[in-house]
Amino acid sequence: MKREKIHRLTASALLAALAFCATLFLKIPFLNGYIHLGDCFVLLSGWLLNPLYAFLSAGLGSALADLAAGYPVYIPATFVIKGAMALVAALLFRKNTSPLRRILSALLAEALMVLGYFLYEWALYGIGGALPAVTGNLLQAAGGILTSLILWQVLYPIFKKQNFKF
Repeated sequence: MKREKIHRLTASALLAALAFCATLFLKIPFLNGYIHLGDCFVLLSGWLLNPLYAFLSAGLGSALADLAAGYPVYIPATFVIKGAMALVAALLFRKNTSPLRRILSALLAEALMVLGYFLYEWALYGIGGALPAVTGNLLQAAGGILTSLILWQVLYPIFKKQNFKF
């Protein structure tokens, strides 16, 4: 039991760090912000961790990237939105780990991201400021889904061989 908890905490910290790095360093400037590959690790957090750990790992790693990048106004929204993405992925993937279920969980999680940032930016900048960002968020969502599905194919056999508890 104690060993499993250590593995869970370690995996959570690693995924938070990977979300942070992929968000902060693997980015392309776009309109009023940037698009990045951090969503790959947000989705992987949902698929690999229990719902609570997934929420915290994805939310903290992504929000800290906003802090480091100089976007403090987005920290609360990012924590909630990215955490909720991982939570949705975890809840939808938990009982049925089929490839179709994984894709569905990724699509719903990314749809939540696009909607969440649209509503947040609408509150901050009005509809005129929120609409242009949707394009970037959709591109980011597509990149996150594609990279997470590819990375899952690489990582899953390793985790299974190591008896990682999903």
